Amino acid sequence: MVREIGDNCTMGRLRIWLGAALVAAALSAATTAIIADRAQSFADVAVGQSAPPYVVEGGSSIVVVRSTSTHHKIALLRAPHDWSYQTHFGEDAVAGSADGKVFVAAFTEDSIRKTALFSFSLTSEGRVTGFRQIPHGVIPGLGQVSIAVSPDGTWAAVSGTPQTRAAGVPRGQAMIFLINTRTGQLKVWQGGLTRPGFELTFPSMSWGPARSLYVLSQWCRRQVFPQGNVACNAYNAQPVSEVRVIDASGLGGSLRAAKPVIRNSPQYPLILQAVATDSGKAITALVRNGRQVSVVRIDAKTGDVDAVLYQRVAPDFNGQAGPLLASLAVDGTGQYVLVNEDGNDRAGWIHHGRYHDLHARYGNGSGVAW
Repeated sequence: MVREIGDNCTMGRLRIWLGAALVAAALSAATTAIIADRAQSFADVAVGQSAPPYVVEGGSSIVVVRSTSTHHKIALLRAPHDWSYQTHFGEDAVAGSADGKVFVAAFTEDSIRKTALFSFSLTSEGRVTGFRQIPHGVIPGLGQVSIAVSPDGTWAAVSGTPQTRAAGVPRGQAMIFLINTRTGQLKVWQGGLTRPGFELTFPSMSWGPARSLYVLSQWCRRQVFPQGNVACNAYNAQPVSEVRVIDASGLGGSLRAAKPVIRNSPQYPLILQAVATDSGKAITALVRNGRQVSVVRIDAKTGDVDAVLYQRVAPDFNGQAGPLLASLAVDGTGQYVLVNEDGNDRAGWIHHGRYHDLHARYGNGSGVAW
């Protein structure tokens, strides 16, 4: 005997159950598709003695993919129309995961003071694929943006100074958003590092072992400079710089518990960029001492400089020593270092103490990644 379902309440419950099941199945399928896509995506990583084949640049509402060997532009991706604002300077950024499979870009729309986050991968030909907005990936508008993507691409840390009503000019104390690139789960760290008379920015971030997030914290005596993420170093604003570590497995909250690793010292009085390498045992940093700009490797335990990877005379801006804008990235092996100053005024990569120029002039350069 076949039992008929005739009760309205029963039918209602059945519809709800079926609806929930369909939604759950759709979400599971979407998640599986994303994971499968990442598993199959091309990995922009070093192989043998060869650097990662492509360099990714972000800024001015576009993303550029450039061949490491030929220096040619392979692909250009423009921000979606709602997030395109051509005069950005330090409000957009890009970063990649250590496995070379996931990149995250931030685009800021000044008129609504919002920042949107997108993820994508590369093909073996250097083309952009899988470009999509991260779920729930619209956050308050930020200036002086920096990004760090976790080694497996699951999490993206995005930091910046909240924009004010004065034409989107950033001012105040920077904050850090941590977002899951698959689900959109969001955690926020802010406060706890205030110094009277100083404004706080985070010029760079990177990931270490066991969900640790290394953050270069910079306190500047004057208003955050819209000309670039390290401009207060150039204008003798007496910055204080520290690399601190956040336990990113936490729920967010105050930055007070972030443990200091290294501070600016007579060896490196101005820290412009800092990236954790060798499982957090070393810090690869872009520093300035007087008129000398260097990329150095610092022992995270002792704070001593282990090696000088690159040096040059600092650029001059009307008598002030630059750079004003800087970005540093290290590939997953820790052997290949990307450096970019002042929007591609100086753009290249370093390996075994040798600098290789990318000949990338008049480009973006507000964020670079392998």
